[in-house]
Amino acid sequence: MEIKPRSYMISTIFMGGRELHLFILRGERMFLIDTGLAGMPKDLIFPYMSEHNLPLAEVALFASSHAHADHLGGNAEIQVACPTAKLGVHELDKAWVEKHELSVIEVYDRHADMKLFPAETRKWILDVCGADTPVDFAWKGGEVLDLGGRSVEIIHATGHTPGNLVFLDRQQGTLYECETVLESATGEEGKKAVPAYCDVAGYRTTLHYLADLPWDLLASSHSMPRDRKAGLKMIRASLDFVDQFDEQLEAALKAQRAPVAFAALAGAVSKSYGYDLSLGLAILMDTHLAHLVKTRRATQHPDGCWSA
Repeated sequence: MEIKPRSYMISTIFMGGRELHLFILRGERMFLIDTGLAGMPKDLIFPYMSEHNLPLAEVALFASSHAHADHLGGNAEIQVACPTAKLGVHELDKAWVEKHELSVIEVYDRHADMKLFPAETRKWILDVCGADTPVDFAWKGGEVLDLGGRSVEIIHATGHTPGNLVFLDRQQGTLYECETVLESATGEEGKKAVPAYCDVAGYRTTLHYLADLPWDLLASSHSMPRDRKAGLKMIRASLDFVDQFDEQLEAALKAQRAPVAFAALAGAVSKSYGYDLSLGLAILMDTHLAHLVKTRRATQHPDGCWSA
């Protein structure tokens, strides 16, 4: 799908019905934003490029917007197929992009005592990450990519991961946000999944910043492109969820009669507000508990228990 002139969106469905969109921006050289899961270059990206007369030889740059499997799993295949193309990521996500086992250890292996991350899921994530791939460019944010006849700005958008990136094409008025604007809880009533972000204040700052940028089309990794009105509504919903969850977690903590272990607090939050008791909820609680500590609304005791 050509969403703007010489700007292409490659779409598929994965993980039980979730949308995934990858992007190609073409000037005199091509820039590929995200590479999907392992196998997707061969099965999806390369056939699309062939069908739309997009030569592999023109791919000069490709990026992983952040260090999650569905955004980096095809990196090794792209490097083999396009040996002169250079891979760029934000410097804060570089280690995870290059060493997938490290990202699993530091992100998904937390709270092992709660048994929220089965061994088979761990294996699947490592499989779909593909082979470890060296990074050529460790961006800080603020760089401008010259594609020949068009340019793209790299913007550091911390939140979903520490080194999350978005890409702005000012000339075309398109912001490629690549799972940065996370909206709110999703899923069936009584079993809601939560968005994942790693820094409450940083995520809020990112969302406000993106809202002020000059774009008329918001292109996303997991939803169809939206015009400015719908995109700003999406950003507002994301901000509202952050405030809502912050209040809910603080209320759940205050409701405890004594300092409470993390697992018990997670159970209380799940029961009170209908969230799925999952690793996603545990990771989000880590983020918000750290924020509650910074804002002096929570204390973690030496035994690891929590109180308000």
